[in-house]
Amino acid sequence: MTDVQRLRCLAKTVDGRPPQSVIDRVAALAGVLQVEWWTARVVPQPEDVKNSLNAYTGVLDIFTESPEVIAESVLPILEGELGGVFSFLRGVVSDAEPEYDLLRETPPQHIPYQHLPIAWKHGHGPERREPTGNDLFRYTYFFAYRSDVSWEDGEDWYLGHHTREGKQLPNLVHYVTWHRRPTVAPKSSVLGIVRVTELCFESFEDFYASCYTLKPSWNMGEKHTEVVWTDYFALFLGIEPDIVVEGVS
Repeated sequence: MTDVQRLRCLAKTVDGRPPQSVIDRVAALAGVLQVEWWTARVVPQPEDVKNSLNAYTGVLDIFTESPEVIAESVLPILEGELGGVFSFLRGVVSDAEPEYDLLRETPPQHIPYQHLPIAWKHGHGPERREPTGNDLFRYTYFFAYRSDVSWEDGEDWYLGHHTREGKQLPNLVHYVTWHRRPTVAPKSSVLGIVRVTELCFESFEDFYASCYTLKPSWNMGEKHTEVVWTDYFALFLGIEPDIVVEGVS
């Protein structure tokens, strides 16, 4: 979807998956190209994973060629008429296409740190296997940077260190990230997230082994010795969305 913007919202609904009528209502708005609903995959919650992996119902994606449609039509209806459907809704407006496919592309923030080796918690990572293509567990996470961290410093750490190390995780099969369009409805209660990333494995066990059991000792860099993100929310998605509705205009 070239030159298309996407509003991607992490959602918790009041009563299970949102009704088809809700998806159809959004898709009927003038200027909306497509609406997708992804139901969250239910996964184990290991004791050493601090953030809840099963706290959210799913993800709502809304595509348009105009950020004004998001600001003037989509967000008002989500915050108003349809507000009772969702008990939690936070999202980010970005280009529809990822900013980086991190397994194939190198952000410029990688370059100053390319010489740094990855250090594993137990001296080595999980054993690598050939991918089968049979399944996909999309660990999808949303976050903002702390108020005392500038955009440049946050990106230096996240793209320069975190994704550079993340792309070396064994059995990772897909790794993409999107950054916000900061001028779209800056006062919206739904927006405020600065990035959404998909870290994808073929099984939950591969994710857990690479990110927790045998995880890297993540490099924090010199400017910030503590985690620079806040409002961190995550869930697992599957291979494809559960509902896809084309816009009517």
